[in-house]
Amino acid sequence: MNTRSLAIAEDRRRDPVWQALVDELDEVREENRQLRERIGADVRSGTVQRLIVFLGRRPGDARILAALLDAKVGVVAREALLAAQTPPGREAPVSRVLDTRLCQLRKTLKPYDIEIETVWGLGYRLTPAMKDRLREALEESEAADA
Repeated sequence: MNTRSLAIAEDRRRDPVWQALVDELDEVREENRQLRERIGADVRSGTVQRLIVFLGRRPGDARILAALLDAKVGVVAREALLAAQTPPGREAPVSRVLDTRLCQLRKTLKPYDIEIETVWGLGYRLTPAMKDRLREALEESEAADA
């Protein structure tokens, strides 16, 4: 790097807006890492399989719904849902695939009065009430199958 580039880099490090953006990026990367780990844990614990049976849909759809259901933050970023729908070791598909899957999931969940909310510019979420409805519907479905 030349002297001018080093000076610019140093100025950016001191800029509070730049630092806030870097911190936010680090947080998003950490959330993405945690979601990837949780997806693997969900598959092992059976959450995704339970949702596959309940929805009658593909594993990717169940992984998306599991990520929304288990989200502690509330809003799940689009990139995190793209990562969630993708099996470990595979490349994430184009984002239009996510739009299609969300549309199909919304249609599947509509009879249960469960809505996936779009938070423009941030991502998607299930409100606490929607999470409760989904858990209840899942439990009722499993009880009926038993």
